[in-house]
Amino acid sequence: SIQQKLILDQLRHTRGSPISMERLVFAVYADRYDGGPDFANGVVRVQLVRLRRYLAARDVSILTIGRGRGAQGYMLDPAHLDRLEQVLVDDKHNAIAMARARVA
Repeated sequence: SIQQKLILDQLRHTRGSPISMERLVFAVYADRYDGGPDFANGVVRVQLVRLRRYLAARDVSILTIGRGRGAQGYMLDPAHLDRLEQVLVDDKHNAIAMARARVA
């Protein structure tokens, strides 16, 4: 989903440094004047779970840093950063191939 892409983009650009839930919410809802719905944290949390499943199937992990709701941060496992870049390249090639197949 677009929300997952925005979350992944934020995680990729921190290059293995933790990012807060508030920053992820801002990344997803930055284009909205109201900052997103009242349950924005929940929406981002659900998208983060889905993104984790997707990446875990490709041997890439998102780590949770800290404890408690307010102190949590998230980051890509630094050992998996190179693998993530390969996954993204492979996914891009697959998407292009699927689009070409639809046109043909």
